[in-house]
Amino acid sequence: MSHDRYIEIAKNTVCIAKNLAGIQKIVVFPTISFCLFLFDDFVDQKVESQLIVVHGAGSHSEIVRYSILRENAVLEAQMQLDISLHAEGAQASYLHKVLLLADSARVITKPELVIFHDAVMGKHGATISSVPQSEAEYLMARGISSDTIKTMYAGIFEAQLCDLVLTK
Repeated sequence: MSHDRYIEIAKNTVCIAKNLAGIQKIVVFPTISFCLFLFDDFVDQKVESQLIVVHGAGSHSEIVRYSILRENAVLEAQMQLDISLHAEGAQASYLHKVLLLADSARVITKPELVIFHDAVMGKHGATISSVPQSEAEYLMARGISSDTIKTMYAGIFEAQLCDLVLTK
C-alpha cells in the first residue's frame, strides 16, 4: 500500500515518524530549520520508501532514520536531498542506521544529493549492522536465548534514537 505525501515546512520543526512507506516530498521554506527522525521496525514485509527534501535559501534539514529489520523484511529506502540553484546557504544532512536481526533481512539504502548551488552544505551516511556472532555466542553460553539477545540489541538501538530526539 502506498502512502504518498507532500508536506510544506514553514516553521522550525522537529518531527518523528514511524514505518515510512511510499513517496513523501517535503519542501523546507527559506530560513527554516527542520529535523525529522524516522523509526522503522519491519518483519515479513517488503517496503519501498522514497523521501525527497527540497530546500529553500538558508534552510537547514537534518534527517535521521533508524531501521530495524527482522525475519524476511526487505527495505528499499531512497533519500534525495534537493538543493536548487536558488537555495544559497542551505544545509542538508541525512543519516540512515540499520540493524539487521535476521539472515533473511535485506536493506538497500540509496542516499542522493542533488545540488545546483556552490554555497551550500550537503552530507549523507549509512551504517548497516547486525548482532556480532561472537557476542551472541558469549551471551548464549551464559543462558540467554537468541530471541532475548535480539530484543536487547533492538532496545539499545531504539535508545540511541531516543537520545538523539531528546537532544533536539
